[in-house]
Amino acid sequence: MDGTTPTTQIKLRTSALEFAVEVFDNPLSLEITRSILDGKTYPRINFIKEVNVVVDIGANVGAASLYFALQYPTARLYAFEPCPDTYRLLRQNLTPFSNIRTFHFGLLAPDCR
Repeated sequence: MDGTTPTTQIKLRTSALEFAVEVFDNPLSLEITRSILDGKTYPRINFIKEVNVVVDIGANVGAASLYFALQYPTARLYAFEPCPDTYRLLRQNLTPFSNIRTFHFGLLAPDCR
């Protein structure tokens, strides 16, 4: 990506918050992000009551980190994303959450293609 990839916003409203998530403007990105934020990709497991740490490897634009931050507001989250344009959106989307730290590197391969 060269910094010119079009993006769009998905509006999100919870009982306590209202904000927008910036995502890449293509059908796959929109579908994946909505599925995650709607709780379809990672359905809540009721017998897991206390979550202290969540690690999001390959965090993309942060939809999963955001979802888990809302599900487990006292947990610390660590989001890793190596691709520059994607990391820019990740950081922008997760800035309001003080319990999430973002890292601009991957844990496996350095290639972002």
